[in-house]
Amino acid sequence: MNEPGLDFEDLVEKAIDDPEFYKELKKDPAAALSKSGLTAGPSQIEALKNVDYDYLEEVAKSLGYFVT
Repeated sequence: MNEPGLDFEDLVEKAIDDPEFYKELKKDPAAALSKSGLTAGPSQIEALKNVDYDYLEEVAKSLGYFVT
């Protein structure tokens, strides 16, 4: 069952379009979401804390996206 709150497409779009948001997301997901006006439930924030951002950046680069 999906937890109400965070829209994954909005999150990805914001992370791609806003390098400062992405940097903050990696350090402190709850603060980044709060500052950007996005909302997430506790399990969604915990999931964002556990993302392997190094691997995510490798995948993005292999697909032609520049990640800062």
